Amino acid sequence: MSQNNVAKEAGCTASALRKERFPELVKQIQDFVAPSAKAPNDLRERLAHAEQRNKLLLQERAALRDRYDLQTSRVLSLLAETAELKRQIKILESELRGNIRPLR
Repeated sequence: MSQNNVAKEAGCTASALRKERFPELVKQIQDFVAPSAKAPNDLRERLAHAEQRNKLLLQERAALRDRYDLQTSRVLSLLAETAELKRQIKILESELRGNIRPLR
């Protein structure tokens, strides 16, 4: 929307709507147009901010995925080590039972 559009809508030429002749109307039009003129820049800024936030979130997600994979690997390694130690305990207990003789 612009002063020219308002003049055309009123059925006048664009030059008929001058600030000297209609100061209050011109001010109202300018006040109305001013926020919408900022909107594209504001929208671009919001979009740029959202893109930057998405980029940071993707990086954070990747870092968390790496940490998760590392911790999962550690857990699996510890489970395997625990299973091996249990196996060794069973072997040692069976050897111990075989070496114990009654005192009589």
